[in-house]
Amino acid sequence: MQFKTIKSFPRPRLSLVFAMLYALASPWAWAEKVTIATEDNAPYGYFDPISQHLTGLGTEVVQEVFRRAGIPQQTTIYPWSRAYKLTLSTPNMAIYPIIRSHEREKMFKWVGVIFERNNYLFKLKSRKDVKAQTLSDLHPYVIGVIRDGAAAEFFSKHKQRIDIAPADDNNIKKLALGRIDAFVSDDFALAHLSKVNDVDPTSIEKLLKLNELSGQLYLAFNLDTPDSIVERCKQALASMVKDGSLAQINQRWMGK
Repeated sequence: MQFKTIKSFPRPRLSLVFAMLYALASPWAWAEKVTIATEDNAPYGYFDPISQHLTGLGTEVVQEVFRRAGIPQQTTIYPWSRAYKLTLSTPNMAIYPIIRSHEREKMFKWVGVIFERNNYLFKLKSRKDVKAQTLSDLHPYVIGVIRDGAAAEFFSKHKQRIDIAPADDNNIKKLALGRIDAFVSDDFALAHLSKVNDVDPTSIEKLLKLNELSGQLYLAFNLDTPDSIVERCKQALASMVKDGSLAQINQRWMGK
């Protein structure tokens, strides 16, 4: 009877064996890196030229969510329309900050609220002819919106005249030049937009609060992202709510 020769290999150290078994057992051992899309929208998410890093209120919250979830990620700034469309079409991709509207409910897997804000229509103080107390009063005016943004969806649904731009940097410049009558923003974003686009902030005032576009902003995933990844992020965000770190991040940024 012939026997096959079996080569002998050095026995691995026990600690290494346990490490390999742990890695294989971990649901994140072979997880793909999640890609995240956001827009340049200070103070919520923007590239800081001094630190050379992506920063902002929303960015800090999202980075902490993924750190706690133990999921590797890479975040990139895009114009909003591209960020939105990429997330809709790319598995394992997330987007923030995004309004959870009725139209979008079944288009994403929603993680949770990362911050809240109040949106308004802003106009030039010198435009005494632009007046509105309700949405129906807006029909004579042209409203500046961002392509594929919630405001564009909202005003299109209400048959409002809109002027579409890739970013609010364009909208505040158009407002200053009289090319639009108003545009959508909030107090914190407007302060930054005025500064970087050399527009006098005292020349702009609130026209109307947009309750339908105010409130909670979310982190959301592409529909083809595994539920396990989404659930892990939900648990991480819930832990931030529970230990108060989410509120602390929000308070620190809003106090700047």
